[in-house]
Amino acid sequence: MSANVEEARQQIRAAFAEVAHPGEGTIGHCGRCHHEADVQIVEAVEGWPALSTSALHGLSLAFFSPEGFRFVLPALMLHVLTVWNSDDPAVDSTVWGLGPAVLWDRAATENEGPLPEGQSPAEATAVWYSKVRVLTTEQRGAVMSFLGALAALAESDEYLREDAQKALNWWKTWTPDEPAA
Repeated sequence: MSANVEEARQQIRAAFAEVAHPGEGTIGHCGRCHHEADVQIVEAVEGWPALSTSALHGLSLAFFSPEGFRFVLPALMLHVLTVWNSDDPAVDSTVWGLGPAVLWDRAATENEGPLPEGQSPAEATAVWYSKVRVLTTEQRGAVMSFLGALAALAESDEYLREDAQKALNWWKTWTPDEPAA
């Protein structure tokens, strides 16, 4: 394992150490989330470090509220750094969930990327911005560290490497004051 990956793990743990469970009924994005079972599993744990590999397998950031996003994000990033070279859908889903251009460009060209029922890409993008704006400066730094480490790890996986790098480049230039566009 590279020092870059271990540094990213340490930065993630430190940046999100104080993130508490946001409270019952506040984790899911909406009542219609078609991954309600996943949301219920996340709601059942007291702290994000208690989320198991099986609970994180296939999990998507798209189905969480801003508070739920911040709560589950560190566990997902640590999970992806471990299972990046597997068939776990959480790998791509996490990277796509960390960059609007990554998700929407692919959705537009390959008809991939879930849009919640009845939601336009513009509405989904506004929801996404509401999620990333809850992150502190330190947490945003941990996201960038994660994406950089993942891009380096995925040297042999062209698509994952490019998607992680594309998301990282976006995070390097974005500021929370920017409008959701």
